[in-house]
Amino acid sequence: MTGTNAAGPVTTSPCAGVAAGTFLSGPGPVVDFGPGAVARIPGHLAGLGVRRVLVVTDAGLRAAGVVDAVVAPVGAAGLAVEVDDAVTGNPSVALVEEGAERARALGVDVVLALGGGSSLDAAKGIALLAPTPGARADGTGAAPGAGLPVVAVPTTAGTGAETNGFGVLEDPASRQKVYCGDVSVVPRVAVLDPELTHGLPARPTAATGVDALVSASSRWRRGAATRCPRPSPPRPCGARGRGSRPPSRTVPTPAPAPRCSSPRTWPGRPSRAAVSAWCTGSRTP
Repeated sequence: MTGTNAAGPVTTSPCAGVAAGTFLSGPGPVVDFGPGAVARIPGHLAGLGVRRVLVVTDAGLRAAGVVDAVVAPVGAAGLAVEVDDAVTGNPSVALVEEGAERARALGVDVVLALGGGSSLDAAKGIALLAPTPGARADGTGAAPGAGLPVVAVPTTAGTGAETNGFGVLEDPASRQKVYCGDVSVVPRVAVLDPELTHGLPARPTAATGVDALVSASSRWRRGAATRCPRPSPPRPCGARGRGSRPPSRTVPTPAPAPRCSSPRTWPGRPSRAAVSAWCTGSRTP
């Protein structure tokens, strides 16, 4: 089954991922897969109606020439491009907040996430915070509204960060990890170009492949090991501490969670008794 979008034909077959081309992947991003897919990025951006692009990446990819290879067709299409290559491994809340301030000052209207999991996570946080002055990645500032659109261009095989709207950040002040994200920053398009992985050394190539395998198998093993998640609701931006990964099964709450808040102040948080009833099957979803 096929259709069209601004970038060309769209295939909706569930098996479309085995061949190069653009296809829909359910509630996540449109996926553009195949050698040379980066050349179609301008078409995807045109479909979003944007004019100023912020590329969020790291200095290593810029030095290796990968950033230039991706940015060149975007600039040739007449779009204004700014590059933020400040991302490091395990990006911090401060890095994301500084990136959001820069995006706001530049007036960009789309974020192009280029790199591994750290760059993609940082880009989603920047896209979420940029439209809302005073929003903080640690959940202490103004509650952010909808974020800027994101186009994700992963350069490794193992992260999977291009499929969701959340990123994991470090908060050095509290020495904890925090989640930051929202459905509005789920990438609109994930551009998967195998040629971008050719320059990756053998060791990280193997490590990211194992990462993908472990992520898939741990999901299966976790399902076999326990009947229900930890007694906590899905966390918005600023959730902290152990067990802060969004659970696979959630307890319905009477009020929607804000996008950035501490779990201790989340309105409508269910009681422990409600969670217990859910896990024992005495409460219907």
